Amino acid sequence: MSNYPAPSYAAYIWTVGDELHLGLPPQGHNKGHTVILPMTEKGLVTAIDILRDRERARALTVSTPGAPTQYEVWAAMKATNKKKREEREAAKAAVAREREAKALIQQLGGRKAAKNLLKQLGLL
Repeated sequence: MSNYPAPSYAAYIWTVGDELHLGLPPQGHNKGHTVILPMTEKGLVTAIDILRDRERARALTVSTPGAPTQYEVWAAMKATNKKKREEREAAKAAVAREREAKALIQQLGGRKAAKNLLKQLGLL
């Protein structure tokens, strides 16, 4: 397969400081635009995802996976960050609950005593 000319779904990519700019050229009657991503692992992964979506797309109209708007890019990255933060907080809460349970078992005189107490309370 020839690498030239570039395919119709090709995009321009360049850096400005710590930003990655992805230039999405016009397709048909649609205007081209640029989305700006952070120069991080997540930013690079997002850029690659957009490029893959461009290759698969039937039409590259604005606000589609192959030609997302800046707002859509930031919203998706924010949602991913929020999900990761919630996962970290849930893991911290689970560790805290486990510590509390271990401390309670020690206060009750060990596992056997705690198990007996839970049976008496009808919780086991």
